[in-house]
Amino acid sequence: MPYHDNTSRFRPRSHKTIFSEPEAASRRLHSQTLRFEIIGLFRTEVGPEWDSQGKEESDHFHHVDLVVGGEALVRHGSSQLTLQRGLAYFFPGATPLIRECRQRYETLWLRFRCCWLSGFDPLLQWPERTPLCLGPWDEQEWCVSLRGNALPDTQALMRWQSRLIRWFADALPNVDAIIGEQAQAHEQFQSVFELIDNRLHANLRVDDLAQAYRSSVQTFSRDFSKTFGQAPKAYLRSRLNQRAIALIMGSHATMKEIANQLRFSDEYYFSRFFTQLNGRSPARYRRSMREQYACGHGAGEPADAQ
Repeated sequence: MPYHDNTSRFRPRSHKTIFSEPEAASRRLHSQTLRFEIIGLFRTEVGPEWDSQGKEESDHFHHVDLVVGGEALVRHGSSQLTLQRGLAYFFPGATPLIRECRQRYETLWLRFRCCWLSGFDPLLQWPERTPLCLGPWDEQEWCVSLRGNALPDTQALMRWQSRLIRWFADALPNVDAIIGEQAQAHEQFQSVFELIDNRLHANLRVDDLAQAYRSSVQTFSRDFSKTFGQAPKAYLRSRLNQRAIALIMGSHATMKEIANQLRFSDEYYFSRFFTQLNGRSPARYRRSMREQYACGHGAGEPADAQ
């Protein structure tokens, strides 16, 4: 029996195409490859110990604070935000902030990374990045999945991720402009990123990337640094660190097994590499992060208390 589409809209009195695959291919690619990866959700009650004493401090990752109560203030350059109950605030990673907290401050806070192609974070490449008020949040909506000691289920994570997407779709001035230049750059260095994606381990060297780029190491390093504002060696270390964190938090493998998988010469060199980038050993990082999940708060280390 022949199939008949009884829902077709293509024979009405009036028809106008608003969106179709060919015309919106690049924007569809942007929306599908731009990801907000939640690393953790914590509940913290702090006081004057959260105050940075006039010093600028930052974290590797982005944060969103969902203010539960109390009083605190964040300064960045000449601007400041008074953190108010019922509102959500974005604190971008690698962006030094001054925190002021004289009394009690209680918050739910998300640690997350924003990823685009080949591990690039468009929010870190956004030159106008600054702390932002994202708008109101519903405490009941966020806390309903946090009762008891059970980890949040997949549906809860999906809801949190969709809320992040909506917040940043409203807050960012022009997503296409922010990642447009990165799209062109990614095409120029496509062979390099393919090599990194396929062979990311401790033995991968800048010389290997230059060979994939078909140039000298000097020319490749200059072009890469000029395009991305980051030396290729620093980028490799960052990608390897992301991979290490994923293995530490997403598996029960021993540190020796992870070191072998990432092709470090031994567990000692892996631990030294990880500690330099994260301020603590791999074992201590796993232990402290799992304790934060179990306890339902993120007081943790001072460096993480943005």
